[in-house]
Amino acid sequence: MKALVWTGAEKSELREIDKPVIEADEVLLKVRATGVCGTDLTIYKGYFPAHRAIAPMALGHDMSGEIAEIGNAVEGYTPGDRVVADPLISCGTCYNCVKGLRHICKTLALFGVDSDGSFAEYVKVNASKLHRIPDTLSFEKAALFEPLAVAVHAVRRSRLAAGDTVLVVGGGPIGILLAMVAETAGARTIVVSEIQESRRRLLEEYGFTTVNPLETGIEDIIDGYYDEIGPEVVYEATGTAPGWQACIDLACYRGRVIEVGVPKGKQEIDLRKGNFGELEIIGSRVYEPVDIKTALKIIDDARYNWDKLITCFPLDKGPEVLSELGSGKTNLMKAIFTL
Repeated sequence: MKALVWTGAEKSELREIDKPVIEADEVLLKVRATGVCGTDLTIYKGYFPAHRAIAPMALGHDMSGEIAEIGNAVEGYTPGDRVVADPLISCGTCYNCVKGLRHICKTLALFGVDSDGSFAEYVKVNASKLHRIPDTLSFEKAALFEPLAVAVHAVRRSRLAAGDTVLVVGGGPIGILLAMVAETAGARTIVVSEIQESRRRLLEEYGFTTVNPLETGIEDIIDGYYDEIGPEVVYEATGTAPGWQACIDLACYRGRVIEVGVPKGKQEIDLRKGNFGELEIIGSRVYEPVDIKTALKIIDDARYNWDKLITCFPLDKGPEVLSELGSGKTNLMKAIFTL
């Protein structure tokens, strides 16, 4: 089968690889659409821990498609069913898994990181990881379920209530989705802080207020948008020290700061306001099955024009697309490979 294979830092190519052979409790999924996410780009650029992502391998984990084959122990699914697949791989036996928190398994693994992923014509998936998608939802839009589930989980972790004021620091794909989920949950004021002009334009097309932190100071943001108090809920979606510092500095006293962006290493941050202002700092990691179900409902809702967010390419264009995204010199927001 055809696959887009990562072969080393900033290198990828199309190859023919073996089609997966399924076990009794698995299905063979014909991939119809698969998104490129930040984790894929981190691996592509050679920044991911080398003991996990080992070249050559097919990356990708934001996948939608239809079932091609089912194992003899699989019930409730038939070939042709339209589904997305939860790409998280948990051990099932550690303390967190036993407590029902499989998404923070002590040895959590991921399709496209610890095994070949969805930048390929077929993947094999345990049937317990499948979620049906309605016929009204295209495969391309359904492939947004994974990053949207990240946003849904973060908003759920933040205990956002209708009428709360919100700041999102970082207006990339996850930041935009966080703003959408917060709006869906009833946030009163939503501002997104983002440096890149093309991202601010897209956010404004969706109706969100944006600021450029290089041009608008902290006091101006607090005074101009949050009644001189500061936002009640702040989502950090950059994974950078400046992003984190802005969250701490801008949050209102007893505000909630949610860590969504993944830091690339140790960072130095002044946390004194966390103590003086009794801030809640809340971690948020990936998602749970309920978040995937919620994400699919939001995607199927006509509230947002998802076509503004995604750009589709045939898998054959994969090497060029990964090169462009990896360079950082692009206006692409969410690239989707179609097969």
